[in-house]
Amino acid sequence: MIDRKKVFSTIESVLERHGATALDTPDFELRETLRGKYGEDDKLIYDLADQGGELYSLRYDLTVPFARYVAMNKLTSFRRYQIAKVHRRFREFYQCDFDIAGLSTRMGPDFEVVKILTELLDELQIGDYEVEEKGLSLETAKKIGTYVTQRGPPRKLLEKLRKEASLLADKSSKEALEDLSILFEALEDLSILFEALEGSNCINRIVFDLSLARGLDYYTGVIFEAVCKGAEEIIRSTGTQVLVSVIADNKLAEAAKLASPLWAANIKTEFLVSKRRTKHFDYARKCGIPWMVIVDKTGLVTLKKIVEGGEEEYKDVPIDSFDNRLLQLFELAE
Repeated sequence: MIDRKKVFSTIESVLERHGATALDTPDFELRETLRGKYGEDDKLIYDLADQGGELYSLRYDLTVPFARYVAMNKLTSFRRYQIAKVHRRFREFYQCDFDIAGLSTRMGPDFEVVKILTELLDELQIGDYEVEEKGLSLETAKKIGTYVTQRGPPRKLLEKLRKEASLLADKSSKEALEDLSILFEALEDLSILFEALEGSNCINRIVFDLSLARGLDYYTGVIFEAVCKGAEEIIRSTGTQVLVSVIADNKLAEAAKLASPLWAANIKTEFLVSKRRTKHFDYARKCGIPWMVIVDKTGLVTLKKIVEGGEEEYKDVPIDSFDNRLLQLFELAE
């Protein structure tokens, strides 16, 4: 929950920086509003029981409710974001939408969506990543056949596609030339997009992947997908900064004596009383707690910092001398 709040706060900050306004839509919609919008996935919508009035269903995504809101309110220009739960594929989970409604500069929304995505991933510090981009519609992808297997740096691959498209145009029939005009228009869109991404210093995060395909009966334009390239990292399940570990049984008073001044100093602290030493370290690592205050049976207090692959020992101090100043030395106090 702590990490979720931090992620949501970061997302909201970035989207508001780009002029988006928060908009909430209901958890359920009229069934007729949702039906026929998701192709084969219509069968995955959760219908609410008939109560003798209007028929309702739980929202499948946040896009259709937003479109309904825009139409009902006759909005011609609107930027909004929403982080909320949706229901599909036998699951309930959070989804984040950033939507731009109304007329825009050619490829402007596409550029800004990618730029926002890179800003979010950078600020969330998830590690190394790349954004895969498929800038061709399904119709265009069908026209270029074998080229959809290609993947690489955006500007380089775009130039290659342009050259090969020009060669095809020289040898093609009138019907084929009409098909190629669709391709040339798509390539021009991509050129505008990649030039903007280059100007915003995020082109190095983008990979042009013509094989990327998602929701072909739903999406009609450019789609993007971010892929984390780094190794999986432990996600902290709590915001706890310190674990007070009393290596003994029935020593609650000692845990209380050490934890209380930490709570008073607004340091997020938990305590554990058990004679099983491994239980303390396993719990700290599992929860991603970075510091441990360990009390052994002799009454000596050891401060340890949990690091990858082990722990670092800092200082021993008699329990009677322990106070908040010790933790301030290691930048734990707020």
